[in-house]
Amino acid sequence: MAKHSWLWILGLVLGFSTRSFVLPKFSAQSAPRTVSRIAPRTARISRTAVGLSSFSTGATLLEKIDKDRSLGPLEELGCEVGMPDVNDLPEITALMVECFDRTLEKKRWDADKMGPFGGLAQYANAFIDQNEVNGIANGVQMRLDSTLQLQSLRRPIKQDQTVALVARIKQGGPLIAYVEICILPDDGRRPETDNGKMQEGTTRQPYLSNLCVGLPYRRSGIGRAMLALAEDVVRFIWKDERMYLHIDNYGPAKKLYESEGFVATGPTDSEDVTHMMKELPALEEEEIEDDSDETYYDDGLGLEDSDEADTNVKALPEAPQSLESQEEEEKVEGEENEEKEEKEEREEKEEKEEKIA
Repeated sequence: MAKHSWLWILGLVLGFSTRSFVLPKFSAQSAPRTVSRIAPRTARISRTAVGLSSFSTGATLLEKIDKDRSLGPLEELGCEVGMPDVNDLPEITALMVECFDRTLEKKRWDADKMGPFGGLAQYANAFIDQNEVNGIANGVQMRLDSTLQLQSLRRPIKQDQTVALVARIKQGGPLIAYVEICILPDDGRRPETDNGKMQEGTTRQPYLSNLCVGLPYRRSGIGRAMLALAEDVVRFIWKDERMYLHIDNYGPAKKLYESEGFVATGPTDSEDVTHMMKELPALEEEEIEDDSDETYYDDGLGLEDSDEADTNVKALPEAPQSLESQEEEEKVEGEENEEKEEKEEREEKEEKEEKIA
């Protein structure tokens, strides 16, 4: 403890109250800002989830999946399933903080080892916890990015894009479950250590992370159902046959994944983290459909569905060309015309010189 200055300790004492988490406020236009306290789980803002049937890829998924394995258990418990939008971010953050508190615990100070300064650990831990909350909140918004505005289950085209699913109690009840799927090289790297570079012999494969279920709703089949739904997205929408994940030594989670067919791809590392993979059932030929009859908007962040598409999947109109792209095309066309004119002038000049000679 002698390494910490008294001034820094005084700042902690004056600046933080015990474990006073502050939840960032989100908007669709700006980065998260820290403005309000995390509400207790029972007092969260309730909101109806963006249902799967309200956008085209979600409606397509509903037509293909085995509902008895995924949606059935959730519906029996009074849940509705969909994709999150920006209004769901505070609840998602609170749920992740609740579910991954065991990992936050490793970063907190141990008052028992601080002797006469043990009482200051609560203030230091409040600072540590607040930083973690802010990091989780900002990370969720960055990963979900454009899907918060235009809900789509389509396979990401960039490594830093993520598709998420949420389960919420019907009629505006609390958000009780959450899961993310993205694409990541299959060489065992974690999302936090990914540098975006592909090694020889690796491919980008579906990767599952942050499967969360609220404490009061655990051991009811919700986690297993959300896992099955994520697998269905990978099979029927992404058309992939494998899914990867990492798991630490947390017993219940490891037992769930092993019971669902995930196997280790190698030995557990020095941090007790294991890279796992599952072979998904191959699709029948009639299930492998060509999606070329659907046209999707490309907003520069990835291919997205229109969130206004009805349950009958229809081709969307071609996205209007942006002013910048029009100007770029006109510039290129102008340069080509200039080159053509210069070439004609050179040829004409050479022809005249030949006649004079």
